[in-house]
Amino acid sequence: MKKETITSMLHKGMYMACAMFAAFAMAACSDDDENTGGGNGGGGNGGTDGSKFETPKYEAEAAKFTIDDSNSPFSYVELTAAGNYIIYTNESLAPSATTAEQGERKSIMAKAKLVPDTRYIHFSNILTGSYTKTSDNTYALDGFGTLTVSQEEGSSYSLDMARNGGETYSLSGNRAGTPTEGEMTSNLCRTWKITQWRAYLRYDHETMYDFSAPTVDELNAKIREWGQEVDPDYTDDDYLIEFNNGNAPQELIFTKSGTYMVTYADSKLAVSTWRWANQTKGLLEYSWNPFSFDPEELYGRATITFRNNKLEINEGYSDEEDGYLFEQGTTYTLEEVK
Repeated sequence: MKKETITSMLHKGMYMACAMFAAFAMAACSDDDENTGGGNGGGGNGGTDGSKFETPKYEAEAAKFTIDDSNSPFSYVELTAAGNYIIYTNESLAPSATTAEQGERKSIMAKAKLVPDTRYIHFSNILTGSYTKTSDNTYALDGFGTLTVSQEEGSSYSLDMARNGGETYSLSGNRAGTPTEGEMTSNLCRTWKITQWRAYLRYDHETMYDFSAPTVDELNAKIREWGQEVDPDYTDDDYLIEFNNGNAPQELIFTKSGTYMVTYADSKLAVSTWRWANQTKGLLEYSWNPFSFDPEELYGRATITFRNNKLEINEGYSDEEDGYLFEQGTTYTLEEVK
């Protein structure tokens, strides 16, 4: 078969790519796809170049407590190493569909109700914000209230919560363990912000484009300009990346309890779970289940690389057709939020 022209390849590549580029944890590649990745643009192993990171401020406080009371208004409470809290509520505290603005989740979760709030983000059943430690076992949760944690026996804990509005709760829960120890885990589990976007497309080992930009709008502009140069009929409908600066993912949080959270420029957020497929190679996989990793809901894989004290997340796709190899992917460069 004759090798395809750049124009026909462009259209094939663009329409295939539209289903994938929704930021890490937001790509639409299933576990059956041949996901590849690497800090150098796909197809390589992840790892670290010797980057060293300081211990996060609240590393010793980081914990996830799963509430074991079926009547509790909360499913779990998590304190992250960087000083964020995540509370997953039950329906009793969720806003009703009639009073909540409907919003689109980006990839990790299908749809949800969004209620903007200046104190903390409320997206569906998730409350989050920053916290400070006020005493040995008490924490002030910004926009929510206070949390007091006391160890009872083994992994059992009592949690006393007081909301700013006056409601108080005395609950019991179990502390989740750390799925995997190791340098890669310690480096990853902190709060990150995206500082650079990169997209690449290769056909039969030939690079069609490989662009980087500090914002998704600038990256899309480069892709659009390239497309117009190789195909006069190229239109804006062929965007490779569906986000714009107004709704793009901004910060990512990974925790040692297996939680993965993304916050967006439009105040939306999504919570999922992660685990290592191969920590040595930096291969990470994620599930859309917000409570525990569910292999039946495995949604994708990515390659993690630490380079120059920054995190690089690469998600790529490759496919072979008629003897020709098609490769595309994105790499997100992130810096730690302290």
